[in-house]
Amino acid sequence: MSSPGLQAPHNVVIVEEGAEVTLYTGCTIMPEPAGLHVGISEFYVGKGAKLRYVMVHSWNRVTHVRPRTAVRVDEEGEYVSYYISLGKVKSIQTFPAVHLGKEAKAYSASVILGLEDSEIDVGTYVALSEGSSAQVVSRVLARDYSRVWTRAIISGSSGRGHIDCRGMLVHDTAQIYAVPELRALGREAQLTHEAAIGKLSEDEIAYLMSKGFSREEAEGILIRGFISVDLEWLPHRIRRYVEGILNLVASRA
Repeated sequence: MSSPGLQAPHNVVIVEEGAEVTLYTGCTIMPEPAGLHVGISEFYVGKGAKLRYVMVHSWNRVTHVRPRTAVRVDEEGEYVSYYISLGKVKSIQTFPAVHLGKEAKAYSASVILGLEDSEIDVGTYVALSEGSSAQVVSRVLARDYSRVWTRAIISGSSGRGHIDCRGMLVHDTAQIYAVPELRALGREAQLTHEAAIGKLSEDEIAYLMSKGFSREEAEGILIRGFISVDLEWLPHRIRRYVEGILNLVASRA
């Protein structure tokens, strides 16, 4: 976006049976204009197909962001998603819904940097079916006066699901809320979650400084390690691209 107004792209992605696609996209705006982003995405993953999706957002301090995403994964299909927000933003609210067919898989990871007075509310909903599995992962760094909510829901009467929410407060004035939710609708569901919010460990910083690193370098190493997510799902070239983005997030925290 280069001027004030509405940005409303509508993406429809169809991955046919047995096909494999890696898609990475980005949205950004000039430093000053106020705007509203309402991106709508529909993903249809056919039987035995694979879709790997990377979305990177970099906004400004007066933009409101409202992505809306729905995903259907057919039998034995695979959906992998990485959402990274690394810039200042007024507000973000997004909650993609993923519906898995029999024996399908999903991996959804969000890496969020809260800056200034941003209000960020992100999450993922996954509906399981027989033999399916899902992981929902979030890593949050919050500084300044930002407030960040990370939500996750995994629901089903069968299948396996795991939620992993971790947050790090970089400043005392920031706030993080972790809201994991498991819905076991039948005896065959196997659902777990872990959630943790904390701060940089002074002992770990001191240990790294004893090895010759400056305090700033030590903090950067710990932050980069904290926001690590599983990138093994991605092709090598895209993995290197995402690693570079994660390094940039760590440097801004």
